[in-house]
Amino acid sequence: MSFIAFLSPRRILTKAKAHIGKANWEFWIGNFFVVFSTVLGVYLAAHAALETAIQFESVRADRDSYYVRTSLHNELEQNIEVYEKIIKNYRDGKSGYSKNSQWQDHPEHFVWESLKASPALITTPPEILAGVANFYKYSGLVLEKLAKRGPTNDTIYIANKFDEKIIEFKKNTMPLLEKNLATLKKELTKNKIELQ
Repeated sequence: MSFIAFLSPRRILTKAKAHIGKANWEFWIGNFFVVFSTVLGVYLAAHAALETAIQFESVRADRDSYYVRTSLHNELEQNIEVYEKIIKNYRDGKSGYSKNSQWQDHPEHFVWESLKASPALITTPPEILAGVANFYKYSGLVLEKLAKRGPTNDTIYIANKFDEKIIEFKKNTMPLLEKNLATLKKELTKNKIELQ
């Protein structure tokens, strides 16, 4: 007798009927369907729960990214105002920039530094990250040079170059960040997430 014939459904059913009996046979078929339905229901519920969890995590990550990038945008705008005030003081021949002066406005980098340890960093578009990183690096170097001396021809020249860099940054990187924020906000609104 071949192995396939040994495992044929007809042979298995005949053997099962002989051992179980007609009344028990209906019981076993009913139980089979109950078990099958339970397993299928658990699988479908787990699959639906996994999809919901993935969607929830995606929306939560987008919301967090939106808030972090909004804070970064606000920090950049405030720092640009500080930089422009420093540049104006040098052009007007007023006192130079001092990192130690408690009365002087200083740029803040709290959000930028926090972003480096945030999962939102990974989802931020690279051109925005590169633009902000280069701008902050350049501004740090400029402020280092300006802090060493008061208004002179050299420092006024540096301040003017810094002003050009700010204009370029506002023209190139800030619109990318604003466009990214608008896209995120639209996506979150579509998912019925309230934003403050």
